[in-house]
Amino acid sequence: MSDMEIEYEIVTMLAEQRWKLQQQLAAIDDQLKKHSHNFYVADDGLVEVGLGVL
Repeated sequence: MSDMEIEYEIVTMLAEQRWKLQQQLAAIDDQLKKHSHNFYVADDGLVEVGLGVL
């Protein structure tokens, strides 16, 4: 297998993993929106009080 083929396999595998993670994050974001009325997750990942934030 050439270096280019190996690189292609690695990049393809990583791209697929990234896509799956993005799908999981989107599903988590949907659940957070559904269940978060008094709290929200800040950009840094910490849970904050935010009354009425949807």
